Amino acid sequence: MAVIAVGALGLGVLTGWQAWSSRSSELQEQKTLLPATVNSERLLSELVDQETGQRGYLITQDPSFLQPYAAGQREAGRLVALLRVELAGELRDEGYLREIVQRDRLWLNQIARPEIAEVQSGDRAAAIAAEITGHGKDDFGNLRESVAQLQEDVALQIGQVDDTIDSGTSGIFELVIVRTAVVLLLVVLALLMLRRWINEPIERLTAEVRTVAEGDLDRPIEPTGPPELASLGRDIEGMRRRLRDEADELRQVRETLAERSPLQLLLRSELEATPDTSDFSVAGRLLPAEGVLAGDWYDVWDRPPGGVAVALVDISGHGPAAGLFALKIKHLLSPVIHTAMAPGEALDHVAQECGETDEQFATGIVLELDLPAGVCRYANAGHPPGLLFHQGEVRELSVTGPLLGALPGSWRTDEVSVSQGDVIVLTTDGVTEARRPDGSEFGIDGLIEVVRGHRGDDGPDALAETLISAVRETCAMPLKDDATIVVIQVGPKD
Repeated sequence: MAVIAVGALGLGVLTGWQAWSSRSSELQEQKTLLPATVNSERLLSELVDQETGQRGYLITQDPSFLQPYAAGQREAGRLVALLRVELAGELRDEGYLREIVQRDRLWLNQIARPEIAEVQSGDRAAAIAAEITGHGKDDFGNLRESVAQLQEDVALQIGQVDDTIDSGTSGIFELVIVRTAVVLLLVVLALLMLRRWINEPIERLTAEVRTVAEGDLDRPIEPTGPPELASLGRDIEGMRRRLRDEADELRQVRETLAERSPLQLLLRSELEATPDTSDFSVAGRLLPAEGVLAGDWYDVWDRPPGGVAVALVDISGHGPAAGLFALKIKHLLSPVIHTAMAPGEALDHVAQECGETDEQFATGIVLELDLPAGVCRYANAGHPPGLLFHQGEVRELSVTGPLLGALPGSWRTDEVSVSQGDVIVLTTDGVTEARRPDGSEFGIDGLIEVVRGHRGDDGPDALAETLISAVRETCAMPLKDDATIVVIQVGPKD
């Protein structure tokens, strides 16, 4: 009977999870419209580049204007191909795309190319006379109108997605709650026939699952009791974390759809990390305070032989302005990292190139690991200290210079010893300053406690997930600031 009860609980959780997964897959498919919004904006920009280059060459006879003209043609063709894939099955959008291609060819063949050829042959007066007629302006205006119609249709489809999200979300949660409640009833009936020594763990598990089913997705489920019951608890906890992550993602998508900002999606893509190194295991987790665009970013670069560089930067503020400033710093920092410049010198370079930043500023930490030499060199620009777990001790990678963009100054490069198996944890202040329900901060001590309680053989990805889950589950949500965690395992990959 005990096996039947536990099996019934697992079946209820599984069916509820399948219902949610089915809905999540539908939402994931619907979100493919967002790249089409970005690409339609970029298509218009590339078409304008064509016209600007052609007119600039006509007026100045400067061949450099033909570069954006030619590049705009190539990129416009690529973007039309992308949009055909992203909008596949939408007959009206296919019609708009065909019209855009036709009108672009008409403008190129009847206006742009003949006028360019006349200038190149020395008959600039004829080209200018043709331009004065206004036919070119009218043809390009028709082309822009076709792109605008495509953008309006994509925006209409996104609005329909928003309506679908609003109407479907409540039904999914109700389905999960109802199915879980039915299974819990079976478990309660089965408890009367189970041996006394497992009664208390099952009652505790039941109470925790009920709390989650009622909507408290941040309430952790502790796996206790006999091995079979503990294993079930771990499975349910994994499901709870996934449901919580899906709910957070849904909230962020809804905020982004409300903002309807292609710029935010483009910036998010540009700021994403590429932490795939050949010699080190690196994992990161980023939890935006709002929407899908965070002011935090991190990245990882190979530094042969046998080395790696890691940077974590926290930009003041949120939204597109903070995202643009973050992207600027990333583009300034990445090239000098590849030149093997010391971390402090790299921050000096970024500060000099940024110049006056008004009220914007950033904190950051840059480190390079040289495993053959057994050292970690780092520079810290007003950022929360990194934590090095070295042979049972915790060492802080503290501040070595001021904030970036706020005050003039310089940044020194400090050095600590590392050995294979050491772990380095980097965070932004959105983690350390996250508030628990009693008002206390999560803090450096909270990080150290979680790391020391984690199984060390699970790898950096599992540790990063454990740390970000600890922040979610012990602190008030949603967070007031973006929270980012980067975990580095010192030593070559297995």
